[in-house]
Amino acid sequence: MDKLEKQKQTRIEETAKQLKEKQTREKEIVFNENLDNLDTVNNQKSESDTADENLITKKQLNAELKNFLEQVTKMLDDRLSPLLKCINQHGEAISQLTEILGEQK
Repeated sequence: MDKLEKQKQTRIEETAKQLKEKQTREKEIVFNENLDNLDTVNNQKSESDTADENLITKKQLNAELKNFLEQVTKMLDDRLSPLLKCINQHGEAISQLTEILGEQK
């Protein structure tokens, strides 16, 4: 009986050891799956952050471009206005001279 009890105890210990190893493997699998899920979430967040940063950069560039175009337009208006005024005056003078020359014929 003593030998039989030792065999029984050994089987119980081996079964307990196998069960513990199985539980450890299952925990490792769950842990690794959680790590993979965390990596996936972090990658998605990183991609989302990058997209947000790109959107902000695009908005900033658009604002800077708009400001630049407004400055160029103002500069052209400031420089072209006197020229257009001068052209109009010369056009009026040419018209008057044409009228005078027409009357003299």
